[in-house]
Amino acid sequence: MITTERWRGTSRLLEHREAWDDLWQRSAVTVPTARAESVVSYVETFSSADSLQSIVVREDSAIIAALPLVPRRRAGFLHCLGLPHNDWTTGAAPLVDRRLIEQPQRTSEVATELARAFMSGPQRAIFLDGLHHDVSFWRMVETGLQQIGGYAQWEARASIAVLPIERFHSDPFSHLSKNARKNLRRAARRLAQRGSVSLRVITPRSMNAHERRWLDQALEIEHHKSDRPGWTSIIAAGLRDFFHQQADIASRHGEFLLSFLELDRVPIAFEYGWLAKHVYHSLKVGYEPAFQTHSAGHLLMARLGRYLAKRGDVKAVDCLCRSDTALARRWKADAYPVYRLWACRPAWLGQTLAWGLKQKQFLTGSVAPQAAMPSPL
Repeated sequence: MITTERWRGTSRLLEHREAWDDLWQRSAVTVPTARAESVVSYVETFSSADSLQSIVVREDSAIIAALPLVPRRRAGFLHCLGLPHNDWTTGAAPLVDRRLIEQPQRTSEVATELARAFMSGPQRAIFLDGLHHDVSFWRMVETGLQQIGGYAQWEARASIAVLPIERFHSDPFSHLSKNARKNLRRAARRLAQRGSVSLRVITPRSMNAHERRWLDQALEIEHHKSDRPGWTSIIAAGLRDFFHQQADIASRHGEFLLSFLELDRVPIAFEYGWLAKHVYHSLKVGYEPAFQTHSAGHLLMARLGRYLAKRGDVKAVDCLCRSDTALARRWKADAYPVYRLWACRPAWLGQTLAWGLKQKQFLTGSVAPQAAMPSPL
């Protein structure tokens, strides 16, 4: 029997953290920030503990789908629900049991129940951004929303850069353009002339004082670029504690990875990421401004990629950035598409909102996202 529940607040999620994390393990989602404790950390940092609404689908007693949501406002007046993530971190993601996707009849039933749960809340709209797993399931949810009288729309939003680990098995620069190879090899030689260049990788099982000092050193490196126009560092934004919390949660599951490029054992660049479900997720990269002309961030990526390839348990590097960024273009990254599913009730309000969004796209000169390959993750 398929049933739905709506959990309110972070305390309820923490009560069921083991079941939630077990569903994450059974889902196609690879980012560990979708674990229960990470979701709670995000909500309590960027919203409030009682703002979280989790829609949970059960089959008998087993959780087979879950969706964490927080209140948002669109167009300045429309109160809606959305997934808890932002530009600072990947945040949460909807979870669906992969075994469910393999059974079309059950999938359709669950999608219909989830659609009903969407439309039964007090909010008039729901926006699910960043979807790229279980696309067929979410298209069924879209259909279910339309069948019960709501307005639903599916949109391609962007393409995200990803590097297959095979790129790093030999020469990490071999897939780059001729000019990019030449420039990075020259940068590597120039850096080597200044001293001994090495890679340091930290994969703690707990964030003790020693590991916290290394993380603080990484955040200080990132903060040194804070005088750049339009740039706000983690420290300047008051998010040092949040990134420590996320690192602490991930490290207890063996999923936190902090790496440094060092010159004479002094860090000049860092990368803050997670290694989970055979995918390395590169969340934050920074380098000392004095080494910008030495391409310190790219040289760190090359060395870290070789390290990950030698481990033998990593299949891809998810760059967590758009495929049209300078980094993705230089590394000739593959890409996977991400989508938005949004729904509104009543249908006339959704149609009006859809018209308004199209006008905004026209007036701001927004363009359709570039085509992307199916997700390799």
